[in-house]
Amino acid sequence: MLTSWLGALFLISFADARTFPIVETNYGKVQGFTTHLMSGGLPKANVFLGIPYAAPPEGDLRFKKPVEPEGWIDVLETRKFAPTCVPHHRDAIVGPISEDCLYLNIMTPERESKDPEGYPVLFWVHGGGYCLGAANIYGYQNVSDNFVSKGIIVVTIQYRLGPLGFLSTGDGVLPGNLGLWDQAAALKYVYENIANFGGNPKKITVWGLSAGGSSVQQLSISPVTRDYVHQSIEMSGSAFAEWATSDRVVGVSRDLAANMGCPLESEAMLKCMSTKSVDEILDGVDRTGPTRYDLNIVKYGPRIDGDFFPIDYERLVEESPQRPAIIGMTAKESTFFTILGFSKTINTLYLTRENFANFDRESLVTFIRETVAPEKVAGVQAKELQERLVKFYVERDEPEEADYKFYLERYTDLCSDAQFNIPILLGAQLKRKSGWPVFLYLHEYFNEALYQKGDPAVGSTHANELYPMFGLPVFGQLEMTEAEKKNQKMIVDAFARFVKTGNPSTKDIEWLETDATNPLRYLSFDAPEPKMNDALMSEAFSFWTELWRDFDYDVMRGTYKSTNKPKDEL
Repeated sequence: MLTSWLGALFLISFADARTFPIVETNYGKVQGFTTHLMSGGLPKANVFLGIPYAAPPEGDLRFKKPVEPEGWIDVLETRKFAPTCVPHHRDAIVGPISEDCLYLNIMTPERESKDPEGYPVLFWVHGGGYCLGAANIYGYQNVSDNFVSKGIIVVTIQYRLGPLGFLSTGDGVLPGNLGLWDQAAALKYVYENIANFGGNPKKITVWGLSAGGSSVQQLSISPVTRDYVHQSIEMSGSAFAEWATSDRVVGVSRDLAANMGCPLESEAMLKCMSTKSVDEILDGVDRTGPTRYDLNIVKYGPRIDGDFFPIDYERLVEESPQRPAIIGMTAKESTFFTILGFSKTINTLYLTRENFANFDRESLVTFIRETVAPEKVAGVQAKELQERLVKFYVERDEPEEADYKFYLERYTDLCSDAQFNIPILLGAQLKRKSGWPVFLYLHEYFNEALYQKGDPAVGSTHANELYPMFGLPVFGQLEMTEAEKKNQKMIVDAFARFVKTGNPSTKDIEWLETDATNPLRYLSFDAPEPKMNDALMSEAFSFWTELWRDFDYDVMRGTYKSTNKPKDEL
């Protein structure tokens, strides 16, 4: 769940001012610029920034599915990033924002492909908990150096966020998921136009991290989009996590509308909310709160709507075409939130360093009993469920003289497992069992300069891979070590190989597919060398599998198996 904390980063351009390539699209001509690549391989890329893939979703089009953009006659200059979509909260705003934000960016090799089918395509979906984020923070230079130089077209997109992207009445009036419909429109645009940019529409790899990773999983199984998807790279995000799919957004939407003076009958609510200004909506979020103290920290996100998702995810996985998928996580996902305290507009789980030493055994047990599985949610099974969670996350291998570092580590492990690790592994296993080729990974290498001396729960954390792939200094300007540079090359080479062939193995890495005998086999990205291991987080996965079997309340999804209703609907 990435954030736009970093702003519209310094976009160092090595543009050749004499070269302004023009490409014909279905809606008119666009003109970009050429940039020199610095990583060897192909020497130049043509860059097109701010291509409209849909009409501005404002006025009568607010809270509507995206519609095609109007065509244009003159050549459209596409040399700068478009304004970002309106986030859920003012503190998440970095740079210009606008409801007119449905644009994408294309980076393509300057040279024509030797393959008559064209270059393969990487389609990047940004993260941000479906509530914030933008395409511009990922830039174009570094990702072009990494992938375009290897003969891969890269596309980055924007989509509606927060209330404007995911408000829902819970019925056919406003089912929700508009941000996903935007992603679908962008994917369809690429499928229909990328050949004009030298790309192969039949070789589109959808790729994302955090909410981008869960979005990619959703795109790979929705009947609306799955036929456009050749394969996927799903990083640190899963549609099976509660923050990525929850009907609680319906109640949140009604709370926001009521706070803004709108009626709650669906048609009247939609009409009223359509008249509100962006400032009024942001004021409403200020009053109702941008997040919640809960494992599901995302208030505005996707839901099973009967439209974009006509049936549940399990059945969608089973009936979808079986496409190759890279799926993985970092070793300490939730350290990003609990210890480092990033993304505060969608994060209530962090502790300040001044309070680390106050986090003790009682703090962790209280978190389990009052937040993870409270009696008002888990009902008559609450006590037993709490005891099982305490036994695994507190008492298992608990030292006699355990200090705050031990309990903060376990607190982080619990959040990591519930929010990321277990949903990711569940999605991977469902795909594997349905015949999808699945390649698992665990990113373990990290730059020690990220942490202060004595910090607990240190390790490769959420978003750690963004620097090697995009040059995005998520954690500040840390000097890359030689091991980090080697790690970067390994990741980029493996992903590039996968995009081209469907198999991520390279001359340096043998990355084996999971199978029935080795369902949790994975590649560890660590120093000094990546290596294959067995049984990725198998102890935790077995524990959570037993919880699903034994209890009606599903902690990971925030729903009840018997009714499939969210925990807010008691």
